Amino acid sequence: FHHVNMASEGTVSVNEGSKGEEAAARRARVIRSLSIASAFNCTSWFMMIPARPAMVALFQDDPAFVGSTLASMTSGASLFEFLLTPFLGAFSDKVGRRPVLLGAAIVCAVARLVTFAAGDISLRAVVLANWVDRCLSGSAFPLFLTTAFAAVTDLYKESGDASVITELQTKVHSIIGASLVIAPTLGALVMARAKHPKWTALLASTLSVGHFAYMYHAIEETAPGLSGNSREVPPAAAAAAVAAAPGTKGSPLSFLEYFKISGSVAGLMTAFLLHSLPVEMHDMRMTLSRTVLKFTDAQTAQMLSFLGIGTLCGGIIAQRSMDRLGAAGHNIAASLSYIAAQLCWAFAAGPGMINLSGLFFMLGGSSSLPTKTSLVTAILAARPGMQGGEIAGALANLTGVTKVIMPQVYARLFARYGQRGPFIFAALSIALGAAAYSCVSPDTKQKAAEPPQAHATKKD
Repeated sequence: FHHVNMASEGTVSVNEGSKGEEAAARRARVIRSLSIASAFNCTSWFMMIPARPAMVALFQDDPAFVGSTLASMTSGASLFEFLLTPFLGAFSDKVGRRPVLLGAAIVCAVARLVTFAAGDISLRAVVLANWVDRCLSGSAFPLFLTTAFAAVTDLYKESGDASVITELQTKVHSIIGASLVIAPTLGALVMARAKHPKWTALLASTLSVGHFAYMYHAIEETAPGLSGNSREVPPAAAAAAVAAAPGTKGSPLSFLEYFKISGSVAGLMTAFLLHSLPVEMHDMRMTLSRTVLKFTDAQTAQMLSFLGIGTLCGGIIAQRSMDRLGAAGHNIAASLSYIAAQLCWAFAAGPGMINLSGLFFMLGGSSSLPTKTSLVTAILAARPGMQGGEIAGALANLTGVTKVIMPQVYARLFARYGQRGPFIFAALSIALGAAAYSCVSPDTKQKAAEPPQAHATKKD
């Protein structure tokens, strides 16, 4: 009996070891495929930055008209995204992550193809096509990132290892930075060579087709109950189930319910909201650099390159910072760096301070990453039954509120208090967000958190 028991224990340990290796290999595959797909997604999106104003300017080159048209597109896309993202996040819990990710790529490909086709017709056709593209692709682009975040939340629920959430966030952070440096330049080069901005739209559409093809072959299903495509849920039935769900699940304001889950979750939601307030300052920075600092085109390009390089390096630096300092330590260091970046803008008199802000942004741009990771683990500890798509959609809309409201707030602060107003406000919000996080979140130092299922077992 002793020998039999020893043999069975050895078999169990071998099985557990092989399962652990299998889980680690699957995690690596999912992270790798989502990272590569993110590169496709970001490149096809950011390369349209120089093309949109150029397409409108071909028919109407009045700067005020071009500016107001693009601003209305941005506002419309933000509202469209705000209304759809939570619903589609919860929808991915029913039909799986793969169909939603693939659908987002198809939408981008078709919308940009329509933009290409309308490029020579008329001003009305160009504006309408870009409106449709900006709203549909402008929702599909962040929907991909939201669904990818839901996928790593699924992996966390399986393993209880919160580092998988941080790993994807830091990789995507770097990919966005690389895309900001490369994609607009690529789009501008295509415009210059082809003598028409519509060809940039065609290349972006082609990249979205490549994005779809890659994901079709490489992306694994991670949604609970759907892994390995073990069962199919008709999309119409899934949409009806989400729409009929009790409470605010899938609604644009579903994130408000999260403030009621527990005191710690409410504190982390507040910290995440405060960290999100400075996110939509791109228009403010462009306005200040053009009107007050009188930047030339070359200086503007240099500023955007510094911002992109800072974001690219920031993902790598953030991972190492959290490994060394832990979540709480990184929160303080990154927040101080982010505050310094805002103050550089507040007191800048020329390009020197602006470029310095790019260096501070390398670490500062990742200040909210530990907050988001801690928020997901706290939500699932309190409500183990919640699904990744529902959570990811709600958190995306918490940030989405700031995208809709804050550009107007910053414009009013700029009009009333001048250069320093919006950036000092942003610095204060970062400081308050860092303080809120420090009050409610323990320093996990990226250790594996206890799986949500374990919490449920203890309560039972």
